[in-house]
Amino acid sequence: MPKRRKEIKEKKRERKGEDERACRKLCNAIPIEFGRIYSVVCDKEMYVSTTPFCVRI
Repeated sequence: MPKRRKEIKEKKRERKGEDERACRKLCNAIPIEFGRIYSVVCDKEMYVSTTPFCVRI
């Protein structure tokens, strides 16, 4: 694989990690009422927020 293509691939993977962190942040920022579960769709992934964790489903 040409070096340039490899770099682009790695950058994309890095960005995906950042996106996921941002999603989790967003998900965790949603106020949670007792007994309620909130879901966040971010970057075509579904995140579910149940205190104190945000999980991707």
